[in-house]
Amino acid sequence: MVDDATPSRAFLTDSLAHEGYDVIDAVDGSAAIALIAADSADLVITNTLLPGIDGIEVCRRIRQDLGKNDLPVIVMTARDERLAHIKDLRVDDFVTKPIDLSELCVRVRRLLQVKAQAEQRESQTRALTTQLEGATHALLDAERLAFLGVTAGSIGHELGNVLAVLMSAGTGIETAVAAGEPVDIEEVRDLMAAIEHVREHTRSLVMIGRPARAREDTYDLAELLRETVRMLERAGRLRDVALEMRLPETETLLVHTNRVRIEQVVLNLVSNAADALAMSGKSKSLRKLQVQLAKVDDRARVSVIDNGHGIAAANIKQIFEPYFTTKPIGKGTGLGLPVCRKILNVYDSDLLVSSVEGQGARFWFDLPLVPIL
Repeated sequence: MVDDATPSRAFLTDSLAHEGYDVIDAVDGSAAIALIAADSADLVITNTLLPGIDGIEVCRRIRQDLGKNDLPVIVMTARDERLAHIKDLRVDDFVTKPIDLSELCVRVRRLLQVKAQAEQRESQTRALTTQLEGATHALLDAERLAFLGVTAGSIGHELGNVLAVLMSAGTGIETAVAAGEPVDIEEVRDLMAAIEHVREHTRSLVMIGRPARAREDTYDLAELLRETVRMLERAGRLRDVALEMRLPETETLLVHTNRVRIEQVVLNLVSNAADALAMSGKSKSLRKLQVQLAKVDDRARVSVIDNGHGIAAANIKQIFEPYFTTKPIGKGTGLGLPVCRKILNVYDSDLLVSSVEGQGARFWFDLPLVPIL
């Protein structure tokens, strides 16, 4: 309650307190602003005529200086000619003198109810936002696990081949030992190579399946591309394509993101390109897949290019919709590209595509560069 007239201020303060409100009074605008700045008010009632800072200036400072746009303000005035200025300052209500106490109480009650409802909606919005963030993280992890399942199938096939080598080398060594003959060193080398192969496949599965950490890191984007492509090569996903990596030879491009999430984007894009090439009908020697990294202004651009069958014009706008896929049943979830786009949006980026049907497709995205000191 802001009023320099002691009798009026005392009467209104006592009357509102009688209605159950906890009322703090101020004799001038400066005292009122100090109380409001300390978050001591749920609603402000101010006179227009005050010594020093008048009521209109109090309203301006509440809105513009303190940024309290949701704090209800009621102005008491007998000067109708100033109402236009009051409305410009987004005053919630006004009452004219002499004050009708019952009318004032009705308006106070209404504004506090509106404020409480707005705060409740804001609280519900925050709760829904938290739930949405949780669901988004769950979707990202689910898509990654789905990719892990597809990759595990490829690695399983590879391990079958490795197992045959292990069995052959092991049998040869066992036979030589049982006969008291020298062990063939080539069979030992085959055995060790097969064991190393199994170790690398296991590492690939662990790397792909590990959960994304919440923290963000600064890292060399070229190094991430090399490691990610290497994982796919060990999984046998790139066996039937001619792969070319075009990475900067002398310049280091550092970015600051959640590393696992960007790795997830690259895994999806390169795997999709390999799948498109497998479905293109071209011979293996003509299936070209290129991974590029280049500096574009103050950003690092990653491009994945294939010369497969391309994307039909009718499908270009649909490929980023959840669950849309042109892959055979069991080969794709339809979540890869939508999830990739959502990951990139967090870093002020987007996943872009260009394609000519029958000639191939190019997917690319940019990330902000971290200056090298």
